[in-house]
Amino acid sequence: MTIGRIFGGLFALAAAVAVAPACDGSFPHIGPDKGLVVTLQTQQGVDPNVYYGTPNSPLPIVFDPDTAAASPFFVHIEAHDEYGAIDTTFNTYVRISAEPGTVSNLSQRDVKLVNGVLDMAPVSVIAAFGPTRIWVEDLGYVPGDPLQDPPPQCANGIDDNGNGLIDYPADPGCYSSVDDTENGGTYDSGVSGTIWVAPPRIADVRGRLTNAMGAAYGGTATNFPNEQIQIFSGWNAPPQDDYVFSTIVTQIDANGFYATDLQDDITDPTKLGFSSVYAFNFSTPPNMRICDRLKTFGGTASDFHGYTEINYPTWLLEEWDPTQRPCMVPEPHDFLPAELQPLPTGVSLPTPNALFYYESALVRLQTTPGGLTVTIPKNFGPGTPMCTTSTNAMTGLTSTSCDFSAEVSSCDLNGDGSVNFDVGDPEYNCSVACAESIDCTEYTQYVAEDEFTLSVTAPGGAQYKIFGDSSTSTTFSPTALKGTNLRSFTGMLRYFSGGTQFTIASRCDDDIVTGPSSTNPTGTPLSSGTACVNPRTGTDINEGTQ
Repeated sequence: MTIGRIFGGLFALAAAVAVAPACDGSFPHIGPDKGLVVTLQTQQGVDPNVYYGTPNSPLPIVFDPDTAAASPFFVHIEAHDEYGAIDTTFNTYVRISAEPGTVSNLSQRDVKLVNGVLDMAPVSVIAAFGPTRIWVEDLGYVPGDPLQDPPPQCANGIDDNGNGLIDYPADPGCYSSVDDTENGGTYDSGVSGTIWVAPPRIADVRGRLTNAMGAAYGGTATNFPNEQIQIFSGWNAPPQDDYVFSTIVTQIDANGFYATDLQDDITDPTKLGFSSVYAFNFSTPPNMRICDRLKTFGGTASDFHGYTEINYPTWLLEEWDPTQRPCMVPEPHDFLPAELQPLPTGVSLPTPNALFYYESALVRLQTTPGGLTVTIPKNFGPGTPMCTTSTNAMTGLTSTSCDFSAEVSSCDLNGDGSVNFDVGDPEYNCSVACAESIDCTEYTQYVAEDEFTLSVTAPGGAQYKIFGDSSTSTTFSPTALKGTNLRSFTGMLRYFSGGTQFTIASRCDDDIVTGPSSTNPTGTPLSSGTACVNPRTGTDINEGTQ
């Protein structure tokens, strides 16, 4: 009786086990799942560690598409079924991308697998940095020609897959209007092993490029737009805990800070420049001071009206201790006459205005015997001028002349507190006339933005203009010194594309020298290790900051 009950229970259990698989349709398996498998490849005889870099010997960052095309990466792609075997029925396109970085060759972004395999697929990548991987995804995208006949399925006005939805973007199976199938993909993906690329320096973020002869150019826009990056500051990883080079905080303001890579510092003529950047923090960085070194530095690169910034910055400081090391803020770059005017046109290589080399760097204009003469324009006051616009009968071009004088340089002609910059408006014409005069600085802009004109005369009589911002100074009044020469004006160089203008923003009273004084008998600009430098105190970590 007892034995019968045991056997009966075993039979029931066996029956239950036998029936169970039929309920879920398949036996479970152990092994790879269905998906795409991506493997880095090299051509025969090439060392993968050299071709794809290592953590201790990374590849250089590549920004030039031609350079990337000459040395592409290679991947082997396989479509696997649910048992890990090659899916020979997979004959469709997959999308290739890099993270971080961009596949620069459009023909390499969408490639077709045949019988589930594609071997030695070239992938040309630009703007990759740090640990980089090649991604492959099945998006259900079949690239079509927008001019083909008949049109691609996602632009032909027909419900090709019978799901009641027609074309892009109504049909979710359409990746774009040139997708030649309305069927979606499996959305399987695969990722390669690591390609080791060097981390970016400040100059890389600033947009520095290098031509075939090794000359630097660019700097008008970041190489990593709207991308989160970690900048190499020169600080080695433990256990070294020392600096290969230093990245120094050169100024702090109400919204962020400026930093300079000393190894690429533009004050050294053997370097390539573009070595400084502004980090926009929305507020004064707590417990940061001029002369601090950055151990780590990261954020999102962006161009704000043409001015490259690091937004939402993160950092780790080595706080400056004057008993342990010097300040290390580099001496300002003294402008040369040729740097204050656009470079000649017709050059064979892209060459920007030289001032972009020094964007966000500490710079200086100074009056020197036989050199530049720096002057505050003599026409600088709140009065509004009378202006006359005339048209050249030969050329049809219009020009405006205004009666600017010592107390008359405001182009707010209607008194509403601002200047209308619509082309052709009388206030616009007035502002253009002032800008074209070496003796005029527009007063309304000074009131609104604390910006005024610095007029520069070079040996031989050539004249240039650049903006100055003295809002951080507690003693300097440009209107009180109109028509006089300045001994020197030092500050951080900023750029605004709206007026295509550069501005030198002083950091404190030390940056503006009008001439000899009781505190500066020689009228000589202070060194960077002294000017605007305020060491920490035990009572106020922000003492002396602006």
